[in-house]
Amino acid sequence: MPARKFQSQTTTGEAFKGFKLPDTKCHLGVEAVGDRYHILIPKHKSWPATGTHVFSTFRDNQKEMCILVLYGNSMKASENRLLGQFDMVNIPPAPKQVPAMEVTFRIDTRGYLTAECKDLDYHRHKMWTQNGGAMTVRSR
Repeated sequence: MPARKFQSQTTTGEAFKGFKLPDTKCHLGVEAVGDRYHILIPKHKSWPATGTHVFSTFRDNQKEMCILVLYGNSMKASENRLLGQFDMVNIPPAPKQVPAMEVTFRIDTRGYLTAECKDLDYHRHKMWTQNGGAMTVRSR
């Protein structure tokens, strides 16, 4: 069940709709340490839906955090489908568990997903955009 490509994002500034999810509903979440699947939006939740969770680093002075966006029903992250990823980079040095990264998924009534991450300590923000059919990261 391949996911559909982005429906629109143009150089003329058209509104970004998001990533169209498959019609079959599954849990939507991220990979956590130890190949665990952290669910942000459970499959039984009706659309529109929003799921938010604050994550932190697991090592002292960790400089990057990779957010893997997953779709599936297994509690083992590697057994779910990878929809995309985005990275928070240049995280300032701090003890583990101190940086606060708020990850938010939103699904509209038509099944379009947008995903974003905010560095709550430094007010940086990342979200998915379309670039030639691939998911990339844009700083705001």
